[in-house]
Amino acid sequence: MSTTWVRVVYGVVLALVLMFTAQFGIAMAIHPPSPPDDPGISFRQLTAGDSDSGQNTLTASIDRYYSDSKDFRDDFVKYQRNVFLAGAAVAALLALIGVLLPTSVNYLRWGFLLGAAFVLLGAGYVTVSSVPNPAPAANSVLALVAAGEPAPLDFAGRFLRFAVSFVTLIVLLFVGLWRLTEWPASPRKVAVAAPASAPTAATSTAWAPPPGTPAPAAAPTRRMEPEDLPPRTATTAQTEGVAAPQPPAQSPPVPPQVEVWQRPAEGDEGSRRPDPAP
Repeated sequence: MSTTWVRVVYGVVLALVLMFTAQFGIAMAIHPPSPPDDPGISFRQLTAGDSDSGQNTLTASIDRYYSDSKDFRDDFVKYQRNVFLAGAAVAALLALIGVLLPTSVNYLRWGFLLGAAFVLLGAGYVTVSSVPNPAPAANSVLALVAAGEPAPLDFAGRFLRFAVSFVTLIVLLFVGLWRLTEWPASPRKVAVAAPASAPTAATSTAWAPPPGTPAPAAAPTRRMEPEDLPPRTATTAQTEGVAAPQPPAQSPPVPPQVEVWQRPAEGDEGSRRPDPAP
């Protein structure tokens, strides 16, 4: 059965965990602005305006609440800008990791790239979202009775969320590398036997006398006389590096001289054919 769909689902889950980890980390590092405190206005204060001191206290509480709401809105715009910059940086880092991973873990590359897209989308959503208004406009001051926002989590609470998400990410990566990665088979090392020793060495070792055996007596040496030496030949002289005696050079045979008789010219009687040798 093919495990392609398992890798695809794993990549989506990894992308979601990466998105939550990045968002919780950004929220831990960049504290959102605190909303204005509850003005503490009750219905009794609004209806029982029989004294000037009560009216002055009520007016001061309302003015302070609206002033804090304006400061909150101004700080929230800066918070949106910082969250977008941090989210874009984290998304770029995740995308770079996904591109640099080897092809043997394509499901991790898919998860990191998809997680980078989710982080960038989340940062963009926070940036383009409308600024909350803790003190909405109303036609009556009775709307201030329910005014107020819940206090955000402190640093310990934000760190706990980030830690849980980060540990989940580490476990998810370990399980993916363990169960879904097809590692290439490593080459096996084959031990090569050492070449056998020379036959002479093996023979001498095999016929070595056991320890404790007395050594045989050395054979008596005899001085060799000149007549015992073999005759020296050319091959023996060349082997020993001594030039062998060369035979005397023979002169080429002299061809016999033949006398050619020429007929004498007319009137030259003195020239005769030589008498043949006896």
